[in-house]
Amino acid sequence: MDFLQEKTEILMKTNKRRLIMKNIFYLISVLFAALVFSSCEKEAAGYDTLYGVGPDGQTYCRIPQLYNIAKVGGKLLILVDYSGGWEISLDSQTTWAFLDRTNGKGQEYVRLCYDGNTTTSERQAVVTLSCDNGETVDISVIQTN
Repeated sequence: MDFLQEKTEILMKTNKRRLIMKNIFYLISVLFAALVFSSCEKEAAGYDTLYGVGPDGQTYCRIPQLYNIAKVGGKLLILVDYSGGWEISLDSQTTWAFLDRTNGKGQEYVRLCYDGNTTTSERQAVVTLSCDNGETVDISVIQTN
């Protein structure tokens, strides 16, 4: 009887350890998931202004204001890094490119799709981004020949 009782106690201790390890693993998994999702949420929020102040005290635009694109057709991804609502448009003279959307909210990408340049000179398009806080920025897109 002592032998059976000893084996039962050992088995109960082993099961208890397994349960503790399972709970620790579960807790670590939940904490890791919370960390990942909270950091993604912060990253996707964007800035509340298009402009910032650099370490030298100079104001700068967080959105690149110049893109050079290749002669062949393709797509350009423009990151709108702003937390509020915004509208984006392409100047009316540009017939060789188009935007895949005209508005959004929060940090999102906008695709500028463009045809190949078969002319003998470079060409330029102007994309205007307007935010609900009143800020605007013009983005020049230059395609080589």
